[in-house]
Amino acid sequence: MDETEFVAAMKEAMERLGVSQGRIAREAGFTSQSAVSNILHGKRRVRLDERAAIERLLEMRPESRVQWVPVIGLASAGLWQEAIQTPMGDRPISSRSAGRRAFGVEIKGDSMDRLLPEGGWAIVDPDQTSLYAGRVYLIENEHHETTVKRYLGDPARFEPVSTNPAHKLLELDQTPFRVIGRIVAYGFDEGL
Repeated sequence: MDETEFVAAMKEAMERLGVSQGRIAREAGFTSQSAVSNILHGKRRVRLDERAAIERLLEMRPESRVQWVPVIGLASAGLWQEAIQTPMGDRPISSRSAGRRAFGVEIKGDSMDRLLPEGGWAIVDPDQTSLYAGRVYLIENEHHETTVKRYLGDPARFEPVSTNPAHKLLELDQTPFRVIGRIVAYGFDEGL
């Protein structure tokens, strides 16, 4: 949260809890009440140690910039295959990348290896199911098999992004499917 957002949250918490500027000055270690007033009026920046003391006193919870997302199994980046559920730990991502229902899958196959290498992981946001050209999605067919592919329009299709020329386009008029969610983050745990 930036300085402006912090000051707005500070004012709201002061009002909610009935805490005065004088109390903040005394209990958070300021030299005077005017220092707190100057922060509230944008005339003085708050230092990190002061910010932490104010957050404790006003019971403010700093907004987390990291969200831990469970990796729930394997997803094919190749032919349609049954998704395999097996818990594989959690991955940290930016809290702005995905909604709270997001989950991760480990990539199996090479049809997306230019973007998502086999053995890497992808975070899927099931609240993002609208199709946009150039975006990557986890999709499911009528047999409950899944695959990861990039969507392209005009004509609508899913394409592999692979170094392997054996992988072919999935044309939407020939393949009934359901979008499970859009890939919003990805990574690979192997070092260089």
